Amino acid sequence: MEEYQNRLQMVDDHILIAGLGISGFEAALLALTKSSNVTVVDTFESTALQNRAAALTEKGAVVHTGANLETLSFAQKPKIIVISPGIHPKEEFGKFIYNLDAPVISELEFAATYTDIPLIGITGTNGKTTTVELITHCLNSMGSKAIAAGNIGLALSKVIRDGAKFDFIVVEVSSFQLEAINDISFIAGAILNISSDHIDRYDSFEDYGNTKIKLWAHSTHRTVSQSLVNENWPMDTKGLRTISSFDKKADLYLRENEIIHKNKSYSYKKHPLKGVHNAENLMTAMSVLNHCGFSFEDIFKASLTYQTAAHRMQHFLSAHGVDFINDSKATNPHALLMALNSLGLTDKRNIVLIAGGRDKKMDFKIVNTALCSYTRMVYLYGECRARLFEVWEDETTCIICDDFSDAVQKSLQEVKQGEILLLSPGCSSLDSFRNYEDRGNFFINAVQEWTENE
Repeated sequence: MEEYQNRLQMVDDHILIAGLGISGFEAALLALTKSSNVTVVDTFESTALQNRAAALTEKGAVVHTGANLETLSFAQKPKIIVISPGIHPKEEFGKFIYNLDAPVISELEFAATYTDIPLIGITGTNGKTTTVELITHCLNSMGSKAIAAGNIGLALSKVIRDGAKFDFIVVEVSSFQLEAINDISFIAGAILNISSDHIDRYDSFEDYGNTKIKLWAHSTHRTVSQSLVNENWPMDTKGLRTISSFDKKADLYLRENEIIHKNKSYSYKKHPLKGVHNAENLMTAMSVLNHCGFSFEDIFKASLTYQTAAHRMQHFLSAHGVDFINDSKATNPHALLMALNSLGLTDKRNIVLIAGGRDKKMDFKIVNTALCSYTRMVYLYGECRARLFEVWEDETTCIICDDFSDAVQKSLQEVKQGEILLLSPGCSSLDSFRNYEDRGNFFINAVQEWTENE
């Protein structure tokens, strides 16, 4: 391990950056501050990549975009390779990188090597962004200086390169980033949940889950959902604290709108965060920050001023007796299930739902009971609309739409007073949009235009 660390400290080593997305670009900029021998490779070609390539070339990097892997060679063998999370290790580019006979690490690990700021790591299928933002908000509210980074959209490499001083960096960690983690240390880490997602990338659900659990080996203190313990995932229990929305065996659990820890309770009834899933996110934040030295009382008080981020159960408008909710960040069935369970009424089907997008070979049947209980109508769009129709048609009324715009317009015509129009796609946005933010903004704009014209 000492030899591995030394490789990252030697200024004349050849550092290879694989991938020129945002994280690869920021890793390359950081690498250029540490070495005069930096190469960047990407097999794609686009205007954005060309602009990044030009900026890096000007600073001294050798950049290959649109690279032909069959003819690509390097003047000097790389001593370390920093791989972008979007590169699939079992596809052509990934195989090429892993066959170069050099240590392959994630951008997170590369950046973390150059800082002694304590890192807090959060992973899980759902709730990562909310929990990371909540922890960051609480830290800043309690007088510490903190920033959120990682999979949340700000590369850790940029935070480190910018050189600002922080007391903590709260890192959202994806399974893709964990694939290439070897030697990184989190002062506290949390695994929120593990459910069907990204099965198109992994051999099995167990393979995906075991990748998530890699966070465990790199966290001093650990917080996890009690359900994962009950399901016997292979976890080291040292420093373990559990949370649950229902299981009283957990260290923190929810009981009649009260968060309970030992003999103390914290009222969740009027908290700005809503829903059982957000109660679990809050309990995770309380546990993680308590491990970092803060009292439960101070953490809970700080959480009361937190506001939910856009595109995650965002109640952005009430008009004509209808509540409009943008949950575009729900990119898998489990996130959709949480939205339905949070909003659905047991005495009537009060939700008109828009769902669909790109299928990642996920299990959509887990939503069936909630669809049957809470939705009156579901409008389906995107690449997987036919598959969703097949899985859900016996549970609720399903309408296949031409595209996302068609689904929004038809749902606006259908929704009635006293109901909720919910965008909670349960799928990736990448078949039609750049990201879930674009999808959510399109929905918000369409709804606002429609309500103004009604």
